[in-house]
Amino acid sequence: MIQYPEGTSILCENQGMLAVLLRVIRELRIPDLSATIADDYIAHAEEDYRSYYDASRGFMCPARNIRDAIGFADIFPEFLSLWLFNRKILSDEMVVSHLNRIPVMLPRKDCPWPGEGGSVRPIFIGLPQGGKEWSYFNEKWHPMVSDSYAASYAGKAADGVYYNGGSWMRIEICGYVTGKLHGWEKAERATANRLWAEIHTDEDYPTSQEYLPTEAKNQFFGYHRVFAWNAFVLQALELATLRAPEMDPGYLDSQDSSSENRGERSGN
Repeated sequence: MIQYPEGTSILCENQGMLAVLLRVIRELRIPDLSATIADDYIAHAEEDYRSYYDASRGFMCPARNIRDAIGFADIFPEFLSLWLFNRKILSDEMVVSHLNRIPVMLPRKDCPWPGEGGSVRPIFIGLPQGGKEWSYFNEKWHPMVSDSYAASYAGKAADGVYYNGGSWMRIEICGYVTGKLHGWEKAERATANRLWAEIHTDEDYPTSQEYLPTEAKNQFFGYHRVFAWNAFVLQALELATLRAPEMDPGYLDSQDSSSENRGERSGN
């Protein structure tokens, strides 16, 4: 039996994932299962997902009891719904406002769009004082269930590291694509800057990173060369029509080879 940590039943991302999963199960037409999922049940799950949006703060709250933090994970289910079904669950206002509340970080004059104010945004960050300013978490102020885990935040040791303000390319790009499909005008510039940052933030490691740290005093990048999950960025860019077949060096060759093989099989 899998034992999940306390608190997972109140998470925004989990509710969004449930809404998407229910529709996936329906579409798969699994015998004795898919037909049991009614339209109103899916609609109820989607409405519960939307209910995490706090209009007064202008962002999706990560959990029912957390209204002083913001992250990309909470709009990832929306990306999946757009990718799989071309279906919006959240409104344009919800997504655009949410993205506008996530602070931009790591300014670089040599990035593609320096006027944006930064090259990355954090996967998860605190918004204390009603969300007017952002802040890294510390050992006493944090959204974690476990205080023992948050002890690593003491003395600013984890500022900008991992889920305390770190920048994760895959989910960040998926968030920008979600924004683009909802009319967020910063989407393409934010995407260009983040892709650039993956290679140029640490010139000694111009590879796909686990995450990029956003605090100059804590230059810990986690594990290097983790291309597997970041490869999903290519699919996200295709969904946003920001990646074309000609960008793949092997695409034309593979197409020519496939055409030849089809010709041989047909007797031409």
